[in-house]
Amino acid sequence: MICINPSWPNLLYPNPPQKYELLQDYYSKFLVSHRVMKLPEDFPLERYFAEHEFTAPHLLCCSDCETITVQELLQKSGDKALQEFLQIPLMYSESLGDPDLRKDIAALYETIDPSQVLVDAGAAICIYSIITAALQPGDHLIVQFPCYTSLTDLAKSYNIEISLWNADPDNNWNMDLNDLEQLIKDNTKMVIVNSPNNPTGYLMEKEQFNSLIEICKKHKLLFLSDEVYRGLENDDIRLPAACDLYENAISLGVMSKSYGLAGLRLGWFATRCKWLYNKVVSFKDYTTICVARPSEYLSRIALTHGKEIIQRNTDIVQENIKIFDEFVNNHTDLLRWNIPRAGPVGFMEILNVSSANEFCEKLIAGCGVLLAPGSMFHVHDRNFVRVGLGRKSLPQVVKILNQYLNEHK
Repeated sequence: MICINPSWPNLLYPNPPQKYELLQDYYSKFLVSHRVMKLPEDFPLERYFAEHEFTAPHLLCCSDCETITVQELLQKSGDKALQEFLQIPLMYSESLGDPDLRKDIAALYETIDPSQVLVDAGAAICIYSIITAALQPGDHLIVQFPCYTSLTDLAKSYNIEISLWNADPDNNWNMDLNDLEQLIKDNTKMVIVNSPNNPTGYLMEKEQFNSLIEICKKHKLLFLSDEVYRGLENDDIRLPAACDLYENAISLGVMSKSYGLAGLRLGWFATRCKWLYNKVVSFKDYTTICVARPSEYLSRIALTHGKEIIQRNTDIVQENIKIFDEFVNNHTDLLRWNIPRAGPVGFMEILNVSSANEFCEKLIAGCGVLLAPGSMFHVHDRNFVRVGLGRKSLPQVVKILNQYLNEHK
């Protein structure tokens, strides 16, 4: 793999002669015919957060849940945990992840053993590694849309063909399995779904999810199931982990979202697909090598008390949904949304405005409330914004936003 900046010809030839056009054509063909990764374009959402997340006074767009401190987490395991934490040697850990941690993660699934779990420094690097290991230029990838844009944009950088499996915003963000079948081609290698979904809060029905798995089996497709919000659903609608249903499925998990422990920077994937697992293990030697030992230790405590932590965050989300839905119903001339079926985010449409981006900028300047415009998720045809529902601060932020909208009709 070679990494090339796609803008370099323009830097060399700001006003290119005709011969340069031939060079550019050769350059494009070279990228397609070789395993060359162009540097991705800026990550819209992360650049937006880099500008606003730590300066805006009131966050109403975050996709993670309420966090806790290191002290609060350690206290869940008693006095002994603090002493053990202080005695952690700050040396390399095992590349695959701490064996005890992998055992704890494997226990989250029905058919997975620790040898089928790989721990890494967050879900983002897992996505990057899986796409790098599994796909080649000329392969075809199908991705649920809207989605967190690393699920599409990284693949674009490898010159992988992408089709979007579009959700219907006017039908509770449902997706049609017939549409998926029509997208499958001879060169289709993988389907990616995030359920519960970021940014819409959509969760498939179990029957639909099982049918999706059968389609992947029928066409022998890899299935990357982004399950970072798993656990924030009611028990009766929770989907099974994809890796338990299909040997070529990959289930993605992380401490950041349902657990609210983004600062640990720890994620994982579980799969029974041995060849893919081994390829990612080898690729990891060139990326993160291993995860920080303190993060692994704290993650083990979080998993031990996982039901308690996630239930607390689920309760926060459910209460915040009620508050926010009442707020939307008080501003039906301006706001419209589908109540999220699961997860800590929702996608709200802003009515009678020319631009969601401008609307969000006015909010930041006018009342300090931060929403994430839909363009950060490559949604440009309608004025959606992502709302974060997992933080305790939401009731106070909604009061501020409500007052601002009432004063600026």
